[in-house]
Formats: sequence, C-alpha cells, structure tokens
Amino acid sequence: MKGKKTVGNRFYISPSSQKFLPEYENWFKDDLVLRGMGLNEPLEGSALKKWLRSGISSPEVVRFEVIEKSTKKAIGFCMLHDIDESASSAKIALYIADPVYRYRSFGCEILNLLCKYALTELKIHSLWCEIPSYNSGALSVFTKQGFRLVGVRTHAGKINDKYYNLHIFELINKVY
Repeated sequence: MKGKKTVGNRFYISPSSQKFLPEYENWFKDDLVLRGMGLNEPLEGSALKKWLRSGISSPEVVRFEVIEKSTKKAIGFCMLHDIDESASSAKIALYIADPVYRYRSFGCEILNLLCKYALTELKIHSLWCEIPSYNSGALSVFTKQGFRLVGVRTHAGKINDKYYNLHIFELINKVY
C-alpha cells in the first residue's frame, strides 16, 4: 500500500519516501521516539533503510511523513500497520518526532488526517492503538478524536525499573 497525500490546515501527510532519510536518522536517536516505537537502541544505517522501505512496499503497513505546509518541513511520521484486510482493521500510530513541534497541540490535526485516510480511502472498520500511561498528551489526543478506551494492560512496560500500563483504544468506523 502506498498511501495518498492528505491535506489539513497546518499539515499534510505524504506517503513515506527515502527523501527524508536524514530526518529519520535524527528522529531515531531521540529517546521519546525510541520508547514510543518500543526500541532500546537507535535504528541506524541499513536497519533504518530496511524499516523505511518496509513502509513503502509492505501490504500491512502504510507510513506517511508529517509535513508542515508553510515550511515543507518534515516534523514526524504516522502510520497504519498490522493492517488486516479480512477483518478491516489496523493499528494506528503517530510520532511528532521533531522536539520543536511537540506539546503544541498539533497531534489532533495529524491524527485526524490519518484517520480520514484510513476510514475513507482504505475503508477500515476498526482502528486501534496502544498508548503508554505516561503519555498524557497522546491519551488526550486519541480521546478527542473519538477513540474509546477498551482495555488496559497493567505493567506492560518498564522504564528504569518503573512499570507503566498500556491503554488500548479503538475507533469503530460507523460511517463507511
């Protein structure tokens, strides 16, 4: 699946390409991105290129760069993965990977663009995600978008000897 450019007010999402490899190299050194991706070490070199290619060619992944419209700067990425065509479901994730753009209320617009693509273009019936309990911003963004909490995995992860929970959210497509 290649994806389709989807435009919002301040941002647009565009199908992943090798064009932003230098940005990904920086993003995958950032602790928050690594933690969000479930990685213990930076993704570099051929491993990063392989990961990026998988989002371009895999039928189970659609990955986008998040681009600020006014500057054409890539500020992060978002994706649909674990796409199950027979169940019409997909896991959804977004990463505002450029630290300058974090905590500025951009997540709602970006999530809306990705949901719009998933629900209208792919006709996905069920979107779901896992959000760590320490990420209050993401919990708020997904709730505002209409995702509802369907479960909690207690002590599902650990950072520096401290456990955290994973909140599982779901959005059912009732329109398409």
